[in-house]
Amino acid sequence: MAGGIPSYRPVPANDLTNGMLAAWYPNDPECPEGVVLINREHPVLLAEVEHWQGQFADVHAEAIRQDVVDAYGQIAVAKVAHSEQLKALLPSKTVDDDLRSEAALTMALIGLVAEEAVIVPCVGGKYRKRRWSL
Repeated sequence: MAGGIPSYRPVPANDLTNGMLAAWYPNDPECPEGVVLINREHPVLLAEVEHWQGQFADVHAEAIRQDVVDAYGQIAVAKVAHSEQLKALLPSKTVDDDLRSEAALTMALIGLVAEEAVIVPCVGGKYRKRRWSL
């Protein structure tokens, strides 16, 4: 990494390899510190957005979508940034090519445990609960 905390950017599915949720681009022209691309059309992400939107009033749907995408982006950035420490234990090429690969980042993000831990306090106390009618 050029230094500093990487950024993240939501992108359409065709910007990543088919089926991948995230990709690390260390040499992005817009982000000298590197950028993690988040596939905003990935089925896991869309299901998570839908789940959280279903918990709250429709008026909050777009804000909730952004909060969920933001949570995934922040977690992906943290994983890339923290992987820098592994270069003291593993060859840099292993960290860069294997641990930061699209497949590794995707696998790390689809566990949903960390993502839920970030989303619950963010979304849970921010929006008005959906009113269910009989």
